[in-house]
Amino acid sequence: MRDGLINELSVFVDESGSFDSSIEPSRFYIVTLVLHDQLDDIHGEVAELESQLGYLGYPDTCVHTGPLFRREENFRELDIEQRRKILGRMLAFTRKLPIKFISLVVDKKRFETPNAIADELLRQLEDVLRVDSTPLNRAKSIKIYYDNGQDQVKTILKEGLKHLPTMFKPDVSPEKYRLFQAADLICSIELLRVKHDAGIELNKSEEYFFGKWRDLKKKYIAPISRLAV
Repeated sequence: MRDGLINELSVFVDESGSFDSSIEPSRFYIVTLVLHDQLDDIHGEVAELESQLGYLGYPDTCVHTGPLFRREENFRELDIEQRRKILGRMLAFTRKLPIKFISLVVDKKRFETPNAIADELLRQLEDVLRVDSTPLNRAKSIKIYYDNGQDQVKTILKEGLKHLPTMFKPDVSPEKYRLFQAADLICSIELLRVKHDAGIELNKSEEYFFGKWRDLKKKYIAPISRLAV
C-alpha cells in the first residue's frame, strides 16, 4: 500500500465471536478490517488463485476458513489433505496481496456485557484513527464491505468512521469477493494468535489441522502478521 493520499480505499470487514456469551462462549471477540487501495491492481493474484483452485478440482469455491479446518458446511466430504491444500492456496494468495489489516480484539473476561464489548471495540477503532498516517485517514473515499453479520459491528463502524468519507457497499456476501475471504482468513489466524499469546491450548480440531503451535506460528501466524498496519 502506497504512502500519501488514497483516492479510494476498500475496507473488508469480518468478525469472530459473539457479543452474547451464551451463544458463543469463546473468550475473545475480534473485528478485522482489511484495507485495499483500489489503485493496487489484484486481478493477476485473483486469476492465479482461481486457476490453482480449479487445478485442485474446486473452482469457484468460497474459502471459508473456520468451516474448512473444522470440516463443516460444503467441506464435509473433503479429507484433511484436500482441505489443507485449499487453505494453503488461500494463504499464498493473501500473502501476495497489496493489503494491510487492522484487528480490534476484546477479551470478554474483562468486558463481559454486549455494551461493554461494543464500547471497547469503538474505543480501539478511535485509537486507530488518532494516528494520522493510518490508511483510513489518508483516503478521499472509503467503501466498507460488510455482510451485516452482526448489527453491533455495523453500528460501531458507522459511529467510529462518521467523520470520514465512508459509504457501505450494499448486498455484500463472501462468495462475491476474494478479498472478503482473505479478511476471513486473516481474522481466523488473528484469533489463533491471540489465543497463543494468552497461553490457551489449541482445541482438537485446530491441532489436528494445523499441527503444534510452532508449526502454526511459522506457516500461518508469522506471514499474516506481516500484513498488519
